[in-house]
Amino acid sequence: MTLAVLAAAGGSAVGPASATTSVDTLSEPAFVVDLQSDGDATVSLVVSYDLADDADQQAFDQLREDPSNLTGNFEQRLSRIADRTATDTGREMTISGVSASVETRDGVGVIRVSAEWSNLASVSGDELTLTEPFASEFQPDRLFVIKPPEGYQLATSSHEPANTDAETVQWTSGVDLSGFSTTFATDSSESLPTPLTTLLALGLVSALGYAGHHRLRQKQ
Repeated sequence: MTLAVLAAAGGSAVGPASATTSVDTLSEPAFVVDLQSDGDATVSLVVSYDLADDADQQAFDQLREDPSNLTGNFEQRLSRIADRTATDTGREMTISGVSASVETRDGVGVIRVSAEWSNLASVSGDELTLTEPFASEFQPDRLFVIKPPEGYQLATSSHEPANTDAETVQWTSGVDLSGFSTTFATDSSESLPTPLTTLLALGLVSALGYAGHHRLRQKQ
């Protein structure tokens, strides 16, 4: 699955964003998954237009005046994908709150179409795992960005990211993400602090030593 929704709006590439670019200020074509700690996510399609190009300028102006066709197509396609993903994962999913924002920046027209996707990631304790629909032969036609919730960081990933920073994990356009699985975990580990762990380990060794000595005396 190439997630055809990504190609729905057209637009021109306008050069790569910095690895530290904020999700909210991305101006290059991208598909962004902004995860929440409950597994819900805001997913956004970022479409860019080179306003120095007449065709791009015209397309951008038309979408700016009436983005309803773009938002409608985005909702329909995303809903179909969510239905299939719900069947694959056994989690109930819905698409809601579809909206579009339009801005211009440094000669680039940027349209961001967003939607709320419930239960996109699975939740297990303090871990979030994202697999489908991206595991099913997903090959993004633009930058693929995941933003974990505040306090979470990348734990494991089936595919090495092209870039990571304090805010996002990113994969480049065209990469094959078949079998994709990425897990984020909270910064706070469930393991005990090192000094306390050491003390408890020493205590356990002492207890085992005492128990062994006690059994030995009993045998004597």
